[in-house]
Amino acid sequence: MKTQLKIISIIVVGLMISGTVLVGVGTKNHLFITTNQNEADITCDTPPISNLYNLPVTNPIVPSLVNTNQIFIEKLAYDGGTWQNQIFASPGETIQFKIKVSYNQSYCGHMVTNIEVADVLPNSLIYDETSVTIEYGDESEDVFEDYDLYKLIEHASTSYYTDHYIVWNLTDLYGIELFQDWDPYHSWMVSSVTIYYNATISPLATPSTCYNAVNIQGIEHCCGEPVNGEDTLKIVITDQSVQHELSVEKYVKWDCTPPFKKNVTASVGEWVTFKLYVNNTGDVPLDITVKDELPSGLTYVTGSTDITGISVSPEEPTISGNTLSWYLDDVPDSTSVVITFRADVDECGEHVNLVNVTGECECQGQDIYDEDTAIVWVPCPPGEEGLTVEKYVKWDCTPPFKKNVTASVGEWVTFKLYVNNTGDVPLDITVKDELPSGLTYVTGSSVMDAQNGVF
Repeated sequence: MKTQLKIISIIVVGLMISGTVLVGVGTKNHLFITTNQNEADITCDTPPISNLYNLPVTNPIVPSLVNTNQIFIEKLAYDGGTWQNQIFASPGETIQFKIKVSYNQSYCGHMVTNIEVADVLPNSLIYDETSVTIEYGDESEDVFEDYDLYKLIEHASTSYYTDHYIVWNLTDLYGIELFQDWDPYHSWMVSSVTIYYNATISPLATPSTCYNAVNIQGIEHCCGEPVNGEDTLKIVITDQSVQHELSVEKYVKWDCTPPFKKNVTASVGEWVTFKLYVNNTGDVPLDITVKDELPSGLTYVTGSTDITGISVSPEEPTISGNTLSWYLDDVPDSTSVVITFRADVDECGEHVNLVNVTGECECQGQDIYDEDTAIVWVPCPPGEEGLTVEKYVKWDCTPPFKKNVTASVGEWVTFKLYVNNTGDVPLDITVKDELPSGLTYVTGSSVMDAQNGVF
C-alpha cells in the first residue's frame, strides 16, 4: 500500500514493510512513526504507546533514539477548573488539551532544532484541527523593543493529522527552536512552547479507560544527536457526567447514654461524645478534609478519636486552637466514614459545634463543601436573687435628701428612689410608688439613672 502525504512542500511516502508502517520525511525532518496495524486505531483497553519512534537503528536515515527524556513534555486536560493528567468525560463532551514542552537538560549542547511533537489520540476522540493555539516564549523574555519573543498563534497549523496521529513540526511551521538557558541575544529561540487544542469524545464511545500518548523529538544543534521525551494522559470515558457529591452529618450524645441526637443537655464537669458521618455519595474517589470547630466551653479529650469506614493513621486530629482537623485521602465513592470523639464540658451555656468537610477529586480538581452542627446545652446553676429599694425626699431645691422633711401647702418636694439588684442573676423589676392624698405628681418630672438604679 502506498500513501502520499504533503507536509508543507515535502512529499511523504508510506511503505508497507512486514506489517509496519514507516513514514519518512527526508533527512531534515527526523520524525518517524511506527505502530502495529492494530495499534493505529488505539482501543481504550490497550496500554499507552511508550515510544513512537522505535525504528531499527540500522536504518541509515533514522538516528538512534537512546537519549530519551532529554526534552520535557507534558500532556494535560482541562476539567473546567484546573489542568489535570487524568480526566473523566462522557460521550459527546469536548475536552481542551494542553501540551507543554521545554528543553530541560543538556545532552551535548543547549539548543534543540527540528522539533516535532506527535500526539496519538484514542480512536474514541475526534480532533478539531481548527481549534489549535500555539503559545511560545515568555513575556518576561521581551527585554529588547526590537524583539517580540512572546507569540500567541490562534488557529495554528497542524503538520498533518491521520489515523489519530497529530504531528506539529514546530521548527518547520514557525521556526521555533528550544534553548535551555535562554539569553536575549538568541532572539529566535524560546524556552518553552505550549500547544492547545480541542477534541470531542465520540457520541458512540462506550465507557472505558483510554491512554493518550504524546512524544517529542528534536535534534541537538551542537552535536547533531537526537533527543526526545514522552508523556501519557489518562482519559476515563463514563456513561454519564461524573457526579461529585459529599455530605456530613453531626450528632451528639451525653456521657455514655444513647442515642446520638442533634442536641443534648449536659452539666459542667461531664463529657459528651460526637459522631460525624462523612459521606462520599458521588461516583469518584475524593480527598476529604474534615474540620470540627469546638466552641468555647468544650475541650477535646486527647486520644478519644475513633475512625471507621477507611483506614486512617494516625486517627488523632491535627489541633489548631479549637479546630480539630482530619485528612482523609482517597475516600472511595459510595463510602461513609464515621468519626467519633469525646469532649469535656467546661462552661455553662449553649455550645453550637460546627463541622465542615471539603472534598477534592484528584481527577477533576473540583472542590465540594458541606457542613452541619450539633448543640450541647449546659444550664447555668441558679444564682442568688436580691432586691432592695430605698426612698428619700428633700424640700424644694434644698439638699440633702432625707427620710423626712417639712413643707407648706403650695410648695413642692423631690423624691429619690434607689432600686438595687443585689443578687447575681438579672431581674425584670417593676417599681410602683403610691402617692398619699395631699401630694400630686408633677408631670414630666421623672429622671432615671438606670445604671445606678436611681429614679
